[in-house]
Amino acid sequence: MPEAHQEQKKDLVLNLKKEGYYVIMVGDAVNDVPAMLDSDLSVVTLQNGNVSKRALDIADVKIENIKEIIDVVK
Repeated sequence: MPEAHQEQKKDLVLNLKKEGYYVIMVGDAVNDVPAMLDSDLSVVTLQNGNVSKRALDIADVKIENIKEIIDVVK
């Protein structure tokens, strides 16, 4: 949901958690922060080079390339 409003992302995370899923939120911008805060694991991707300081500060894991998410999930 790259173009979704921050509340839509947050709602998706919360709904998935209610259904019993372990949720990993990957983001890099301010609009990702609410969902990152409510996720079980927050990941910030640095590949675009334009990362929100807030997203960087709250992320549990930092990755350089989105392909690294495979190792994070394992």
